[in-house]
Amino acid sequence: MSQRRAKRRRAVMRGEEARRRERARRLRRRIAYATAAFVAVAFVTTGVLAYVTMDPPARSSPAASP
Repeated sequence: MSQRRAKRRRAVMRGEEARRRERARRLRRRIAYATAAFVAVAFVTTGVLAYVTMDPPARSSPAASP
């Protein structure tokens, strides 16, 4: 009887451990997606700001050249 109880207890512990690992895996994945999204937004923002704040290119008009 005690062997059956011990076996059942080990099975419950395995299930709890599996749930804990799954929860940790989901949390890591969520953090990874959030980090990737943040980095993407930072890169796009940097590019837009660089484009907006850059000096306009020098225009060469045909009338100005001799």
